[in-house]
Amino acid sequence: MNKSGSVNGWRQSPLARRRTDGASLRYRLLSPTNALRHIRQLESEAMDTALPIHRGVESDDERFFFAYSATLRVSGDLPDLNAISSALGLQPTHTHKSGDPNYPYSHDMWSYTPAVDRSEPLHKHIDALWAALKPRKQYLLELKKYATVEVFLGYRSDCETAGIEVPHTSLEMFTELEIPFGLSIIVT
Repeated sequence: MNKSGSVNGWRQSPLARRRTDGASLRYRLLSPTNALRHIRQLESEAMDTALPIHRGVESDDERFFFAYSATLRVSGDLPDLNAISSALGLQPTHTHKSGDPNYPYSHDMWSYTPAVDRSEPLHKHIDALWAALKPRKQYLLELKKYATVEVFLGYRSDCETAGIEVPHTSLEMFTELEIPFGLSIIVT
């Protein structure tokens, strides 16, 4: 097998071999027995030559996409969105009012996402958000009496076997604001 995964011009895959030389692509289907034997052979070879996975890299030839975010969302019947901005000392990254034809929601929304590159690990997004909110903790706790206050965490990747790790030091915001740690996971 060469570096591209070809053997004698045939591209390896679990159930078929694809001809990689020439302009046309041809497939040769393997029988279930040969496919299983082929999968075991590939797994064995992979174990012998496995590279450690580091920050979005599975091998020299494959790179994965990872994106993270942390957003404070305040929703409900919010008579004055500017008052929230003033009280928090932050400019929202998104707002909408119920009844706005561009947003078919039955509630008002004020949200803030800190300016952290999406490729940075999730805990950096959480820490940046908490650094901006911590001085206004008491206001947010009061706001919870008549509005929904939540932190929306996002994780997107095209890697099916990846995961996240959040250090315990980055969880303070959730206990201090008495809100759940919820994570939206999207694998494409």
